[in-house]
Amino acid sequence: MSQETEKKAEKALTASTIIVGLIMSLLACTLVQVGVIFFTPGGWYKWYGDLAWNFSGIPSAALFILFCSLLLKLIAPALKIDHRKLTIIYVMIMASVVCSTGLGYPLYVLAMWAGIRIHPTLAYWEEAGFVPGWVPSDEAMEMLTVGGQSVPWGEWTTAIVVLGTWVLLSWLLLSSINIIFRKQWIDVERLEFPMGMLSANFIQYASDPKRADQFTKVKRFFIGFILSFLFFSQFWIALLAPWFPNLTSTWSAWPWIPWHQGLLDVGMAVPAIWDYMPGVGINIMLAPWVFSWAYLAPLDVLMSGFVFWIISAILLQWIFVMVGLYPKPVFPGWGSSMASWNFYVAGKMTFFIENGMWWGLALAPILLRGNWRYVVNTLKSLVSGPTSEEKDEPLTYQQAWILFIVAFIAYVAFLASALGSIVYVSVIMLAIWVIYHLGNVRLRGMGGIPISDVFDTYAGLPFLLSYSIPEFTAIPSTGQVNSNQGWFAVEMFNWHCCFTLSSPSYLGQGSLNAESYKIADVNNVSPKDVFRAQLIAVVVAIFFAMPLALSLVYKYGLSPQGMATIWSYATPRAGDQLPGWRGLSGEPPEVQPILALYTILGFIFMFLMVYLRMAFIWWPFHPVGVMVGMSYLSGFLGFGGAFGITYVLKWLTLKIGGVRAYEDWGVPIAIGVAVGYAVAMVIWNLTSVGIYLSG
Repeated sequence: MSQETEKKAEKALTASTIIVGLIMSLLACTLVQVGVIFFTPGGWYKWYGDLAWNFSGIPSAALFILFCSLLLKLIAPALKIDHRKLTIIYVMIMASVVCSTGLGYPLYVLAMWAGIRIHPTLAYWEEAGFVPGWVPSDEAMEMLTVGGQSVPWGEWTTAIVVLGTWVLLSWLLLSSINIIFRKQWIDVERLEFPMGMLSANFIQYASDPKRADQFTKVKRFFIGFILSFLFFSQFWIALLAPWFPNLTSTWSAWPWIPWHQGLLDVGMAVPAIWDYMPGVGINIMLAPWVFSWAYLAPLDVLMSGFVFWIISAILLQWIFVMVGLYPKPVFPGWGSSMASWNFYVAGKMTFFIENGMWWGLALAPILLRGNWRYVVNTLKSLVSGPTSEEKDEPLTYQQAWILFIVAFIAYVAFLASALGSIVYVSVIMLAIWVIYHLGNVRLRGMGGIPISDVFDTYAGLPFLLSYSIPEFTAIPSTGQVNSNQGWFAVEMFNWHCCFTLSSPSYLGQGSLNAESYKIADVNNVSPKDVFRAQLIAVVVAIFFAMPLALSLVYKYGLSPQGMATIWSYATPRAGDQLPGWRGLSGEPPEVQPILALYTILGFIFMFLMVYLRMAFIWWPFHPVGVMVGMSYLSGFLGFGGAFGITYVLKWLTLKIGGVRAYEDWGVPIAIGVAVGYAVAMVIWNLTSVGIYLSG
């Protein structure tokens, strides 16, 4: 960055920018909180409509505010909007809404901790004295379910501080990692970050849509926007006019999987397939939003994801059934979904893929071809002090490493004091969590995919640690769940990290924070400004969101469908009704060395994929695409099939019109599709709010 460019970039962070950014961030936080409480569609469908944390991987609330900026600029062209300042505001919104995301912190957390106090299946934990003293009383929690109550702030003050500190420690820990690796990811490897590029380009559209070199692109953007907005508007129109023809009922019935938008179960749609290939798991995601960010991913990632989706979801599952390794799923039934369950869960392939392969994707790029020297050089700075090369970094490497060490130690101490966690178990959990974050940044950075990780699959931390930690494998059965203070802490950490800012999956702040540096790089904003602005936004949002959530829940109770959905989701999981998913029920598990073997083999396989990609220019398969194609949610949610369709669309664009057609037509339309979806989701939420409040 030249001195002139740096001088210009520094001006992006001003007092007025921070003030506007905070106002927009708190507005977005409020939109997220209110929307999720009153959002009408229940169950998993709700996860797509949430304006911050959602399966689509699209930050709907932040894009909606950008779209409002675009309209304002079109209406009042004389209004000056600096794209660098708009970038600062945008990354502040992204950081803040993830802190206050409805399905995560704090609404899901409220339901989770309330359930521990009052849910019948969790009484043994309270009777055993495992519930921390900072958790409000049974009476205060019962009031949450009723509504029409005032918040007992005296009961909640300590809890707000504890839970807010938890989220802040998570953000600081992940941010320190992102700062250490920012230069490697953004400047050296030039990770694509498809969603980041989508956001960066849209910021430029919104700040000056009539600029000569992009006015035509903005007009093409509106082609994608209108088509997408009209398509997804049918969901909120159905609330106002149920008689209006729409896909809501169609997508909620087989062969469409009812709990996911636009997910086709081909095994149910074409039963004859199972006559020839019993046990195949062919799910294909056909919702338009998936093609928006996938279109911006590299072709080799798309191709690799499609090929390895065919291998893992179709061929291997078919072969395993044919040779008798897995039973043929009952049909008709869940069809392809059940086949995926047999392959990933019953077959323990989650340990091969979501543990071993994920660890390999995280660590192999650091260890191979001298990339480890980058980490060593940052460590040298820790000892000897900063160099001139670090002047553009958010923090010096010395400061970043100190922040990482302090945050890590503080996190371990926090888990011990707040939850009663065993110290060395906390160290193991956080180390695993850091590794997954490194892998997830690469997945988000090259694939753009909102892929799940083991914090949300059947190789989750409780499942993993229960087979490896002596304190847990030796726990006698209680007839319910392993009753042990250390185990309680593992469960709480896992639930909290799965659905809050600290989750490395979906729109988790860890990957979004890394993506923010890509957006800043494209729009010529200093990384220092990004870190400072997001830190301010996160701190304010954390301690704004919990009081707001408490006020809403105590006033309305569980009567709104959105809140009832969160409550019903949180408490059954707290009761461990699904074995192996964020918890284990029944008898203590026996140690299974085969699971360690699965993990080791998965690590070796991904390590080989990364090596081949680095060593041979002709090697066609991208490690990120391989991971995407074989992941549990890719098979279950059909991202692999969607990648194949998107590959053809992008290849045809480049083949027929070249790079110019891709940049002038393809990219603007893809951005329009994503933004049209985001705006429709906001209106869907607001419509639900209006319907509820109007009686």
